[in-house]
Amino acid sequence: MKKMSAFIRYGILGLSLCALIDLLTTRIIEIRFKTDMCPIASDRVDISADEANFFFKHWADYINRGYNKKVPEDLRYDDQKISKRLPWVVKLWFDKRCISAERFYYVEQRMRNILKTRQLKNQTNDVIGILKSEISEGVSSEKAKWYNDIIEEQHQMANIEGITDDELRLIEGYEEEIRKVLQ
Repeated sequence: MKKMSAFIRYGILGLSLCALIDLLTTRIIEIRFKTDMCPIASDRVDISADEANFFFKHWADYINRGYNKKVPEDLRYDDQKISKRLPWVVKLWFDKRCISAERFYYVEQRMRNILKTRQLKNQTNDVIGILKSEISEGVSSEKAKWYNDIIEEQHQMANIEGITDDELRLIEGYEEEIRKVLQ
């Protein structure tokens, strides 16, 4: 019985030490990298050219350190407070660079959506071009109305992600390079 109670005492002591180390590690990070000195992350829906450039500047380092494998994809795209649930080494990386984890992952997701929208717009423009040429060749008014309805649906489908024209211009000429970087 005495051995068992000693085992329980040492177990509780060990758990207490683990909790204390976790608490101290978090506190040291907060003290060392005072996040109140970092710029406030944007909460805009669209992203700017500066934000995109900043993202790509740090994305390579993030990937090279293997942090993309340490943070599950479903966590990266979760709308809740991501930085509270990150592994400490990834949180430290963000804090050291004054980067908001939430915004960083948002920009990643937005860049992927911009690429997808660009591809979808190219495809829908091809379809619209074909339909307009059919209309211009002279079809019945009923068929022309049907084609115009399809054209309208194609426009709506191309804008499903809510990507702005400014965001689409961000990637003009760089689509393949961006696609490679984000793979």
